[in-house]
Amino acid sequence: LLEALLPLLPEDDGRAAALLRLARLQLALGDSSRAGTTLEEALRLQPDFAEARDLFDELLGLECRFAELAASYEARAATLSERQPRIALLRRAADLFREQAKDLAAAARVLDEARELAPDDLELTEVCAQALVAAGRDEDAAALDAALLARDPRNEQAFARRVGYLKSLEDAEGQALLYEFRAAHEPPQAAASLLLDAAELRQALGHLSAAEDDARRAFDLEPANEQAFSVLVGKYAGRSPETLAELLEKRARAVPAEAAGLHRTRAQVLVEVGRLEAAASALDAALLLAPDDLESLVLRADLAEELAGDLAARPFDERLLARSEAGARLPHPHLVRAHYRSGLAAFAQGELSLATDRLGAAFALDSHHDRTDEALQALAHCHAASDNRARLYAVSMARAERLEDR
Repeated sequence: LLEALLPLLPEDDGRAAALLRLARLQLALGDSSRAGTTLEEALRLQPDFAEARDLFDELLGLECRFAELAASYEARAATLSERQPRIALLRRAADLFREQAKDLAAAARVLDEARELAPDDLELTEVCAQALVAAGRDEDAAALDAALLARDPRNEQAFARRVGYLKSLEDAEGQALLYEFRAAHEPPQAAASLLLDAAELRQALGHLSAAEDDARRAFDLEPANEQAFSVLVGKYAGRSPETLAELLEKRARAVPAEAAGLHRTRAQVLVEVGRLEAAASALDAALLLAPDDLESLVLRADLAEELAGDLAARPFDERLLARSEAGARLPHPHLVRAHYRSGLAAFAQGELSLATDRLGAAFALDSHHDRTDEALQALAHCHAASDNRARLYAVSMARAERLEDR
């Protein structure tokens, strides 16, 4: 009866209400197909008829017509004037397209429409970028990721997508710029790692100066970073000794376990450029941390002699000789030098007994050293002072033999 009366009703809200009642009867009778057609007609007459829309959506869901249901939400959103309710419907439509209808392109399209309504909504922009990537629209997603990173440089998902996109384009320059940008907003350890990645890319591109700058920035941020240190040592060794020395000093402060060796190496570098006093200070720092380090002691003694003579070298020579007497294996040339210097220093300070022992040992170790003549002269004085005629005679004979050899 209701169906028969419908043609007699005017095409207005009253007729739409009658169609809704008819659709409910048809659903009660199990005729969902006719009910759907009836509801579509009701909505044609009254697009904002909420009850009819809700029932139609419910019917689409029951029949698993998810693409149509999503389209229904999209159509309903178009009728709304308020932004947030409209966005909410569009997101519901996108969820249905993606999760139920498996239409990734439609989901991306609808989310992009929603995003345009709220371009400052970072969460919505993130969701939209993910959908665009899933739909194969990488270029569009890249534009959104750039906007996301401009607002939040530490957005991990946007950063990862942006890196992937640049890699797909083989845009190494773009990757390097992105790493440098991100590094500026990270704590030191993470920033150093990013800058080293940028340095590798720039090195591969042949941008050597920029690569070095990135590596230096990485090191300055995290001197304990092994990769940054190794890269810069390779660049500065032989090219910029003073810069290398600064690098070693900074690394020593950051890595206490390596500090003694780093200070020693720094001293060797400084000696190469003639900065002997600075080298001596570096060795003092090394010996403060490792007092028994033979290599540092040898270098420090040699430097002390060069800077101020035997007396200045004597404290270090005494430590070297004490280590040797305790069983440390000191290379022969260093052992000889330490004995000669120590003996001559003792002689200069009037310690004739010690001078006799040291210089006698030195002569026994190497009788043709460049300081042998000086040592023999001191020994002669010592033996004369002690009235040891036998030894004085032996020394005199040794001096005579050397004169004959010349």
